[in-house]
Amino acid sequence: MSVDKVESGTVNKAYPIVREIVKKAILKESVSVICAHNHPSGELFPSDGDLRFTKQLRIALTAVDITLLDHLVISFNAFYSMAENGQI
Repeated sequence: MSVDKVESGTVNKAYPIVREIVKKAILKESVSVICAHNHPSGELFPSDGDLRFTKQLRIALTAVDITLLDHLVISFNAFYSMAENGQI
């Protein structure tokens, strides 16, 4: 298991690149990935952009036989699991 920081964003935006996540996963010989990011605003639920990104990431990882287990949104004192909410 390892943890890798992929992107640092601004106060209200981050621009993670799906290709870079897939590349890191392949280089580490991963069979699965859990993605997580924070919402500094305190908003717990994923944005439309978060959901689009998650779908793109899942498709790209699946193409190289890697499973996206979850995408977590971290807030001040809670987290939201897209897997638990049927969005993976």
